Amino acid sequence: MGEGAGLARLLGYLFAALALGALAYDLWRGPLQDEDFASTSTAEHWREVDANSLVGFGAYIEQKVSPDLWFDWLLPALGWPAWALAGILASLFFLIGGRGKRRSQSGLVFPRKRR
Repeated sequence: MGEGAGLARLLGYLFAALALGALAYDLWRGPLQDEDFASTSTAEHWREVDANSLVGFGAYIEQKVSPDLWFDWLLPALGWPAWALAGILASLFFLIGGRGKRRSQSGLVFPRKRR
């Protein structure tokens, strides 16, 4: 595995942290607002951070890449709960990155059997 695998694992950890943070936000927000659990979509989070970049990204994909990609794939995916989309991306990056280097067992936690 090369440097690309390490980058993929790093992105996997980043998206896993985002997924956990988004899930914690949704779990915490409900009781504070006296509501039941309700997931916040990825688009809602993006709109809160920077609405203009969401509109600009959509326009760029429509004009430069494909309107079908934006309307049929990306826009519906942005409607998914943020924790679910980030979790799926984390899983994909972990699959791409592989298992990484295997560490040799030092025998500190599980002592080796003596022969």
